[in-house]
Amino acid sequence: MFMKKACLLFLVLLVSISSIEASPQKKKKRATVKEPVETAKPTPAPSQVQVRIRYTNGTEVYGRLININMNQVLLDAGNGKIITSTLQEVASLAIGETPPKIDPQFISDASTALQALSALSIATTGITFSQYQPKVNEAKQAVESFIAKYEKTSQQDLFKALRNIVKGYESVSPIWSLRVGQEQHKYVYDYSEQMKTVFELYPDIRQVAWKQNERYPIEKVIAWIWQQNTQLVDQNKQKVAKLH
Repeated sequence: MFMKKACLLFLVLLVSISSIEASPQKKKKRATVKEPVETAKPTPAPSQVQVRIRYTNGTEVYGRLININMNQVLLDAGNGKIITSTLQEVASLAIGETPPKIDPQFISDASTALQALSALSIATTGITFSQYQPKVNEAKQAVESFIAKYEKTSQQDLFKALRNIVKGYESVSPIWSLRVGQEQHKYVYDYSEQMKTVFELYPDIRQVAWKQNERYPIEKVIAWIWQQNTQLVDQNKQKVAKLH
């Protein structure tokens, strides 16, 4: 009797173990991991920290500091203008400095220099080759006298612009000289030495519609340079007017 009960118990236990092993195990739900979503970082708003940046080329800018790190400096120069500079370009950065007030005398002298360039622009109408260079020299002297008086100020961009205008007027003489010699050339070629300065100052001249393959009609080149300079003088007059 005892042996019968033991066999029965062993059989029940064996069936129970078999049923457990045979029953399908419930699959564990695998936790889903969401991929990180990169969102565009908003540009940080300008701080209230006023700074002055002096560049290695001598120019200076003022504005509110946006950001600075080991690679670059971001500056809000006002009027929606954001300036990004690499640290290699920056000679010094001074915190807490605001733009100096513009001396009214500076504005007056700048207007005088620009007026000399305007007078030269007007004088180009009907001017002869022999009259031209002396007029350019007069305007150049007015510009250089103005720059010499204020060369230590932070208006380096204006000085560069005025000098480039003078340089543009000067570039006309060697081109014009091709028309007054014995050969009386009608064209100047884009590989000519006379065009080198013109290309540096006015690269857009390469795209003008009146260019004829590799050559330019001399009279059109001269007129085009004078027109460009007239526009540049007007643009710089507007910039000086905004300094008030």
